[in-house]
Amino acid sequence: LGKDVRGMEGFSVPSAFAMNPNRKPFDDPRVRKAIHRALDLNSLLRIAEFGEGKLSGIVGPYLAPLKIPESELADYLKFDLAEAKQLLQQTAFDTGKTWDFVIRSDSTEHQTLAPLVKEQLAAAGIKTSFTDVPQAEYQTRTFAEPGQFDFTLSTTGTDIGRTLRDQHSK
Repeated sequence: LGKDVRGMEGFSVPSAFAMNPNRKPFDDPRVRKAIHRALDLNSLLRIAEFGEGKLSGIVGPYLAPLKIPESELADYLKFDLAEAKQLLQQTAFDTGKTWDFVIRSDSTEHQTLAPLVKEQLAAAGIKTSFTDVPQAEYQTRTFAEPGQFDFTLSTTGTDIGRTLRDQHSK
C-alpha cells in the first residue's frame, strides 16, 4: 500500500491516579503533594506493568513538545512516605475517614492497579474503599464536575493518541 500505511512507535495508553480537586481536602496543595509522595510509582510500574513503560508527567510522551523534561520530573514523582505522613499531619487530614476510590469493574488495568495503590495509600494512613462500577457509571461519576469520587484511576491520552496517530497516518 506504499504511502497509505505507516508504522507508529511511541504511542501508549497512560495510566493516571487522580484525586477530586473539587472536594476538600484535595483542594489543598499540601494534601495533593502528600498523596503523591505516598505512591511509589516505580514499584507500581514494576509490579503492574512488569517493568514495561515509563513514568511521565501529566502530559505524556505523545505530546513531546509540551511535556515536562525528564530532568525536572524527579521531584514530582518522588516517593517519600515520611514526608507524606508529615504533610498529612500538618494539614489535619482525616485519617479516620474512609475515602471513596472509584474503579471500573470492566477494566483489567483498574482491577490490577487499584489494590496496589490502595495498599500504598494505607501505608501513609489513608483508608480507601473501592466503588466498583461499569464504564458508563464510571464516566458519569468521574468526568462531570464536581465529580462523585475522592480517588480514581484513569486511562488518559487515548483520544489524543488516536487523533495524532490518525493525523500522522494520512
